[in-house]
Amino acid sequence: MIYVKLGGRAGNQLFNYAFARKLQLSYPNEELTFDLSFIDDKNRDPSSESRWEDSLALFNTIPYHTITDEKNLVFKYGSLAQKAVYCFWRLVQHRIKNKKMSRRIAVRKKLFPFTAKFGIYYLYSTFSVYVPYKISKAKNKFIFGGFEERIWFDDIRETLLQELTPKKPLKESNRALLDVINNSNSVCISIRKWSNNVMTRQICGPKYFETAIKKIAELVDHPTFIVFSDNVEWGKQLVKDILGDVPIFSETGKDDVAEKLALMSGCKHFILSNSTFSWWAQYLSINKQKIVISPDHWFSNYDQKLPLIEDSWILVECKEWTDEKN
Repeated sequence: MIYVKLGGRAGNQLFNYAFARKLQLSYPNEELTFDLSFIDDKNRDPSSESRWEDSLALFNTIPYHTITDEKNLVFKYGSLAQKAVYCFWRLVQHRIKNKKMSRRIAVRKKLFPFTAKFGIYYLYSTFSVYVPYKISKAKNKFIFGGFEERIWFDDIRETLLQELTPKKPLKESNRALLDVINNSNSVCISIRKWSNNVMTRQICGPKYFETAIKKIAELVDHPTFIVFSDNVEWGKQLVKDILGDVPIFSETGKDDVAEKLALMSGCKHFILSNSTFSWWAQYLSINKQKIVISPDHWFSNYDQKLPLIEDSWILVECKEWTDEKN
């Protein structure tokens, strides 16, 4: 069995699934089990503003098991050797937690191949730099972390293109938008507001989108801009303030994440937010000539370039700002 500690929202969960699926293909008879402990009773409530869900259930993934295990997965399902290795891993993390980021990354890179030998694939997601590893012969395997770089799973991309599609047919109300996407030089503009009564997150301000839109306009003939956002009206207004009277299309804001991702990934070109969900939109695109514009950094408090920011992208300086809570 391969146990996966699922966490975060859709974008993060897709990274969890992609690496788990890559690993699972090395063990043809193994099944996947996702621990959904991060979804408590309150966050299962559709009316909750902080709602978390098993977003993978909306996609054509392979069948998988789910558990809600509040105990440590390794301690409950691992061997004696795995428990010892996990305790050692935790001790090292505690020892380096106050070290410089570069030092912490270096130690984790050295530690990962060792723990992987025992079937413990633990990697901090923020700087999930690729490290070569060998397939473990352990009975049970454990995955924790984001693995947020295409090299972790890019060799199974064709499989992911088939599986990370919506289970449900496209809504009739989205047919017109899909026609626009397919029959124009469509540009997906992903704008994340990240603001509700529970949480905020630093996001790229209007200047980033203004620069990115002007750059796309220089490189793409007659671009058609399509806004995708967790606050559609706010996102459309932001783009309208930049473009003026140019026609702007958008999603409805009422689709589940699988349908939204299908529409986004159908676009020809991409302007990303500092969001893993928008990362997946460009990754699942099959346009070989796609242009991807991205913030030059993902978080304002990290100077290092994250592995998920790819060399082929056009990077635009991002002046971070924190949106006020509603």
